[in-house]
Amino acid sequence: MINFEKLKRELPEGTRIELIHINDDFCKLMKGDKGTVECVDDIGQIHVQFDESIRIGLDIEEDSFLTI
Repeated sequence: MINFEKLKRELPEGTRIELIHINDDFCKLMKGDKGTVECVDDIGQIHVQFDESIRIGLDIEEDSFLTI
């Protein structure tokens, strides 16, 4: 079980990330794309504004990324 409060503390607004994998066949993001965390919501979605002008919510259980 994911502790969403801990996740919010670990990924505050402004945290930079690098995408490893996104579980979305229609998303144009690629491994290595970078973005900035806008927020983590109450269901654990990590809302990110990517440098490629794509804003998307990542799912910690299905998508993977590194903080940079």
